[in-house]
Amino acid sequence: MSKQRYNTVYVLGNGFDLSLGLKTRYSDFANNKDYWPITITKKEPGIETLASFLERARNKDPWWFDIENLLKDYVERGGHRCHASTDKIEIEKDKQTYIDVCQALSKYIREQCRYNEKMFKQPDDNQVRFVRFVEAMLNDSSSLIYDFNYTDLEGLAARLGIPKINCFHVHGEAKDDAIVLGINSHTKLLEQSYDFLFKPNSPNFNSPTDIVYDLLSANMVVFYGHSLTEMDYGYFKDFFEQASRFSPDKEKCKIRIVTRDNSQKIELSRTLNQLDGIHLEDLYKYSDFKFIFTDDNATHQREFNELTKEIENNSPIYFAGIE
Repeated sequence: MSKQRYNTVYVLGNGFDLSLGLKTRYSDFANNKDYWPITITKKEPGIETLASFLERARNKDPWWFDIENLLKDYVERGGHRCHASTDKIEIEKDKQTYIDVCQALSKYIREQCRYNEKMFKQPDDNQVRFVRFVEAMLNDSSSLIYDFNYTDLEGLAARLGIPKINCFHVHGEAKDDAIVLGINSHTKLLEQSYDFLFKPNSPNFNSPTDIVYDLLSANMVVFYGHSLTEMDYGYFKDFFEQASRFSPDKEKCKIRIVTRDNSQKIELSRTLNQLDGIHLEDLYKYSDFKFIFTDDNATHQREFNELTKEIENNSPIYFAGIE
């Protein structure tokens, strides 16, 4: 049996949620005292726990706080290093800290999933383009969405009068208290007992087994607000490697990366160039690869509108507004 092929595959990262007006950065969570679960009243000299490590990072730079990368840094240093007689006890304390953070983050995200109703009923001049894109994407019945956020995209679609969307939540959903927070399983652990942090070991892990096929077989792939960092790169590695190779047997893969502005483009380009097996020049050469910006530059606005129009042409659009 042949697999289904989608006309467009969307990959959504946190930048998409931010465009919806949701405060869903890890730093937003860490700086909210009502939800952040770690309180360090006294630090024992010479002892670093996961709780003290995260709290120290939060206090050092509260606006640049990436929990998953911090978890990776912690275990690559060996996690809690102390006398052998207490290792298991301290590791269990770290595990409980991790569980507490996951539960608190899930609760925080659920509370943030109150979409800006006015944005869809009466969008201002800066929101019109994004609202049109969202409605076009959700109405694109020939599409598949890989959502790397924890938020309730189906709930937004329902409120827009769209009964069903094809969406795979790669990292689970906060509404089901089933988020996946952790590190990829390629991380080298100095202490193997910390493998509970591996994403595949999460009880909520649901592997997107068809993601490479879906990306490669689509007529167009749209990344919106995804940072393409090392933590999630395993999902896209094979896709980008094949997209950056010459193949006389197939058309060029159309790839659109939607991001805020040229400074974000430079960061994403730097990230792609640093990943094994990828050369940015080859992506431009052997695929139809382009950055689309969402800032207020007139040329960028036109290009973003053209992308939205292309999506609209693939599926009937119903401008329903929030119910």
